[in-house]
Formats: sequence, C-alpha cells, structure tokens
Amino acid sequence: MFLLVLLTAVMLIRPGEVFPDLEGLPIYYWVILVNIVFNFDKILAQLSSRVLLTRPMLCSVFGILFARIMSHLTSMRTFEARAALEDFSKIIIFYLIYTGVVVNKSRILTMIKCIAVFSVIEVAMAVADYQGYYDFPAINAVTETFTDPQTGIPTVYARMCGTGLFEDPNDLCMLITVGSSSCLYLMTRKATSFFWCLPLGFLIYAITLTHSRGGLLSLVAATLTIVVARFGWRKMFPLVILAAPAMLLLGGRQGSISTSEGTGQARIQLWSLGFTALSSEKSPLFGVGFRRYPEYAGLDAHNSFVQTYVETGIFGGTCFFAIFYYSVVNLIRINRHTSGAIDPDLVKMQPYLTGIIMGVITSMMSLSRERTVVIYLFTGLIECYFLSVSAQVPGFIPGLDRAQFNRICKASAICFVVLYLYIRASARFSGGG
Repeated sequence: MFLLVLLTAVMLIRPGEVFPDLEGLPIYYWVILVNIVFNFDKILAQLSSRVLLTRPMLCSVFGILFARIMSHLTSMRTFEARAALEDFSKIIIFYLIYTGVVVNKSRILTMIKCIAVFSVIEVAMAVADYQGYYDFPAINAVTETFTDPQTGIPTVYARMCGTGLFEDPNDLCMLITVGSSSCLYLMTRKATSFFWCLPLGFLIYAITLTHSRGGLLSLVAATLTIVVARFGWRKMFPLVILAAPAMLLLGGRQGSISTSEGTGQARIQLWSLGFTALSSEKSPLFGVGFRRYPEYAGLDAHNSFVQTYVETGIFGGTCFFAIFYYSVVNLIRINRHTSGAIDPDLVKMQPYLTGIIMGVITSMMSLSRERTVVIYLFTGLIECYFLSVSAQVPGFIPGLDRAQFNRICKASAICFVVLYLYIRASARFSGGG
C-alpha cells in the first residue's frame, strides 16, 4: 500500500516540477516500475476473462484502449495507433495496480485521506504562488479579460493554476472538488472531524481564485449530491436557496454563467464542429482518430464526453460513458439497499463517493481530460469500493451480462443524442450557420 500511496503522491504533486533540481528525472516511471514488480501477481489476477466479465468498469477501460487504437487503424495510421497503445497502456497499468491493491475498506479510507492531503498540498502551492508568497517555476497563472454583460466594463482576471496535470484552472478545480468531498467524508469520522474543517475551508476559498465557472458548478454539483444521497431531497432545497445567492454574490467571471455568449458559446461551437467532423468523415463507429479533434475544430472540445465520442466514435464514447454511468447507477443502488449485509462504514462512504463522481462528471463537461491518469485515479476509487461491497454481498454489484450491456448501450445512445440535439440547437455561428 505504501508504494501505491507514493505513486499517487508523485502523480498528483509532480516533484520534478516543484523542485527544479529534479526536473527531467523520470521519477513517476521509476515508482510505477517498482509498483509493477511488487504487485505483478495482483495485475495478472485481474486479466482473466472470468474476472473481466464481473467488472464492467475494467472492461470499459480496456474498451477505451481498443477504440483508440482502432480510431487510427481504420484509416491505416499505424504510427498513431502504436502511440495510442503506448500512451493508454500506462494508464491501464496504473489502474490494475490501484484496483489490485485497494481491496478493503481500510485501504479505501487510506486512499481518501491521501487524495485529501495531496489535494491540499497541490492547492497550497498554487495559492502560495498566486498570492506571491513563493514563486514555483512550474506554476503560471493565466490571465483572461471578462466583460460584464450588465455594465459592459472589461476586467482582467488572473486565474490561479497548479502544477503538471493541474496547469489549467478547471483541472485544478476538479482536484479541489474531489479533495473537498473527501474532506467532507473525513469530517464525519468523529475522531478527526475538527481537523478536516480547516482544509475544507481552504479548498473552498481556493476555488474562488481560479475564477472558473465550470469549477464552481462541479463543487456545487458534488455538494448537492452528497446532501441528497445522505439526507434526501427535502434537505437539499434549503441548501439550493442559500447557494443561489452565494453564486450571485461572487459576481465577475465566476458568477456569470451563460451559453449564449462568451466562452460558453465558443465551447458549444467547438462541440458542434466536432460532431460535424464525425458525420462528414463517415466514421461513427471508431471516430475521426484519437487526439485529432483540434485538426477539425482548431482546439480540443473542452468536454471530455464530446471529445471521446468524436475521436473514438460510438464504440469508444460508449466505453468511456459506461465508466461513469455504471458508477452512478450502482452507487445509487447501494444507497437504496442499506441492509445489514453491507458494512456500515462502507455505507457511510457512499454519499461522498457519489459526490466525487458527480463532481468529476460536471468538471469534464468543461474539460478534455479523458486521456489523463487522474480521471482513472478517481474512477478507480469507485471500482475499489464496488469490489469491497461485492466481497461482502456477492452478486450485489452486477457483472457484464447481456442485460447490463444493453442498459449501458441504451444509456450511451440517449447521452449521445441529447448532446447532439443540444449542441445543434445552441450553437450560434456568425452568419446564421
């Protein structure tokens, strides 16, 4: 477990970017290699067909790999297919180590604590750099001019960023959302509740420094999900009544959420160009090619689901969608069936893990991060949770049978159609296009 914690720390904090003297050293690869050596048996144990059929999330991860390779092979781009194989194989190895090591509730708790602590460390470095207390060479705030729609007055904002995987304000916000949800869970453990109040308040403060609308929405989505999952719908409404004015009081860029103009409309136009490319290339099954979205739209989609559907087609998009659909559906099932068969400590984790996955989903609606290992750190935590529940109640978490496969495909088709219709109705190109 220590080696996995070390691997997670190196992945999230990136020591080579924090300490210039370590820059260029392949620290992550050294640590993951040691993890492979010591956990090789756990990796192999998950690769049998019998195991795969009991774990739809793991099947979906391998499906994403297949889709990325085929997205290039269908057009005979063998070099790009090999690069996609090498790129995603590293993520699969991490995922297999993760789900092979975190096999019980105590290790899940350890990972939640690690995510909370490492999130606070990463955000603390970002705040220190942003406020001028310390200059981290790898951290650079981005500036953006926002014109208030009410007054027409332009304002230049410096938006806080992090290191490495969190060099974009929205990426940092996703980490803040997951870290905040983790702190909320740890606050429910009476022995340590007071301690986790402080980092939670710090993370909430930090999200205002990013001036990220998507980040704010992800935090709100995660918080409301936790409240509903733990206390029910009725308890959510007072929180909504308090949250709406609070968002308005933020003002500026973060308090102005619109899809009819500004960056909101620009992103919808990017999505529209992607779907146009998918239809024009006549490649709906495996898409236009992994990492080729900018060739058609000029930029990445800034939406992980749209990007995946376009680049890897219906097959790859469905595999990616399945990870989150399966997570949400089965977390809700656990919440509705809190019988004595499931360990009370695992039941208590459910609302907060649901908040984490909903926060990640909301974040990815404004981020193209389907290719980064961080996504699989967060979804892997959910699968580890399911494996622990299944160990206590065999069969409670469904495997990949025909009925489950059909449900996933239908849900993905609905998601694809809703995205397509929304984008077509909302995109407003100049000249009426």
